[in-house]
Amino acid sequence: LRPHPPAAPRMVAVLSGKAGPVFTLALRRDGAMSIAPVGHVKPPPGKVWQLWAVAGGEKPVPIGFVAATGTTLPPDRMPADLRKPEILIAVTIEPPGGSPTGQPDTPIVFSGPILPLGAGA
Repeated sequence: LRPHPPAAPRMVAVLSGKAGPVFTLALRRDGAMSIAPVGHVKPPPGKVWQLWAVAGGEKPVPIGFVAATGTTLPPDRMPADLRKPEILIAVTIEPPGGSPTGQPDTPIVFSGPILPLGAGA
């Protein structure tokens, strides 16, 4: 038996801030998402990076956290109706465990839209 390689990404995003790109994101066909930092970036001491999906004009939906070494989120972390092009993926800096209100409690520091990869996306 051979292990199956991870599915190729269907959509991607580059999350950036004022200083440039900070995270890359790959959304696979099965809905799993991999987020990796660009370089050696870390959240401030005692804080975490919280991920949000934001559809135009809607409230942000919390979808997980990003570790300094990168993170893979299972398909059920992001609602299926938000796994489409042009949905904004955003990162805020929150206390451990995430925003206590279920909505960002701090400004968005990094963001980028999900974009389809190739014609077969």
